[in-house]
Amino acid sequence: MKTANVAEKSKNHIRWSQVKEEITYFNKVEKRSIECAAYLAPKLIEKRRQLGLTQGYISEKTGILQPALSRIERGEVIPEIGTIQLIADVLGLKLDLVENNESK
Repeated sequence: MKTANVAEKSKNHIRWSQVKEEITYFNKVEKRSIECAAYLAPKLIEKRRQLGLTQGYISEKTGILQPALSRIERGEVIPEIGTIQLIADVLGLKLDLVENNESK
């Protein structure tokens, strides 16, 4: 997992939307990774809450430490795609590629 310098600016919670807005200093690949995480993380959080699951439960099932899950949810850490997939699997979600009509 990559730590976002953006999140380090504040000791308080940071929103994924803030992370997305402040990523101009990353290269193109890093920026797309962060945008992807900033898009997916809130969806994972919402699904976890809908299912009534705790971070502790997700930690137990994925092997990702609960404090790391907390940092991901607060936008302090940018998760790797494999980490996102592990969490999605526990939540019964699947990462998939869909056609992007906006880029045409």
